[in-house]
Amino acid sequence: MFRTQADACLFAQSTLFASASVAVAVATEAEGVIDRFKSLPITRSSVLIGRTVSTQIVGLPSLVVMICCGLAVGWRAENGLGAAVAGFALLALFGFAMGWVGSVIGLYAKSPQSADVFAMVPAFLLGFVSNVFVNTANMPAWLRAFANWNPMSAVVAAARSLFGTTQGVPEPSVWSLQQPVMTTLGMSVLLLGVMVPLAVRRYSRAVR
Repeated sequence: MFRTQADACLFAQSTLFASASVAVAVATEAEGVIDRFKSLPITRSSVLIGRTVSTQIVGLPSLVVMICCGLAVGWRAENGLGAAVAGFALLALFGFAMGWVGSVIGLYAKSPQSADVFAMVPAFLLGFVSNVFVNTANMPAWLRAFANWNPMSAVVAAARSLFGTTQGVPEPSVWSLQQPVMTTLGMSVLLLGVMVPLAVRRYSRAVR
């Protein structure tokens, strides 16, 4: 049971911590490479879209290795190939949304080093203040509410649901854990709706 649940956690965490690499890359480009894009006939958003999409593509080999290791130790997608593909697509959407969070951090950071530090704050906050590793019933009320509505809690629950792996019973009163797929989709779209305009606006000011 531990192995089947741990794989979903690792898949989700790999997409979460990838946002830190986006932040560092964007902050590095902001030190001089962005100036060269002024003369190119491209939209302001294309550079950031390219960065976030390329991070997803570069992460595919690591994902394949993780899947192979999971299969080797006993993990199986019990709901079939179609549901497994949907699960990984949902993880990719969440990773893409977090990539834009990393872009915003990288554009506001003063240096790649500071971007690396600041990008780890939401990664650790979302990754560890959740119901993924601990039972939220033992948390204070305010922290339990945050953990139950944490996007990381929802995306792991959604992945387990689509993969068909063993998971604990969510609290009946927590809608985000009762409907983890819808919650993950909604939160990912919300993140994109906020972070994409913010990143593009900041980038436009940086290249003027």
